Amino acid sequence: MNDNPFKSPQATENPYLADSLERDAPALQIDGDCLVVRSGTVLPHRCVKTNVPTTLSDERTKKLYWASPWIALLILLNLIILLIVYFVVRKSCDLTFSESPSSRGKRRKRTLLAVLASIFLFVVMLVAIMANSGVGMGLSIAGLLAALVAILVVSR
Repeated sequence: MNDNPFKSPQATENPYLADSLERDAPALQIDGDCLVVRSGTVLPHRCVKTNVPTTLSDERTKKLYWASPWIALLILLNLIILLIVYFVVRKSCDLTFSESPSSRGKRRKRTLLAVLASIFLFVVMLVAIMANSGVGMGLSIAGLLAALVAILVVSR
């Protein structure tokens, strides 16, 4: 007589709770064309750009940050408020990956080019200030800001 109507119900897994906990989820998952990883994951010794085999000396550890894109709407209030909220609510992930020597060399060349362009535009801005040229100064300041943003993007 196993059908006792007064027996307590068995605990069943809540599928919504299981997704949020992710305790048994693997460290690497593929979601469409994206790779989903947990913080602290060490990717295999393959270049992330070219997929060529790499050695242990080619490993890099990077701390990645992200926040909801909706936070960008705070720029309508104030840039300082946006920055404060971003630094409070951002999430981070530590990731160890490999980069082949050729990919690393290309990244370093792009970074060096962006730094040299910034130095050149800074000198042009100083010359425009000394020559009292408003248009030249404005263009050089805009170019300098663009080059500094390029340094931030390329050096990653």
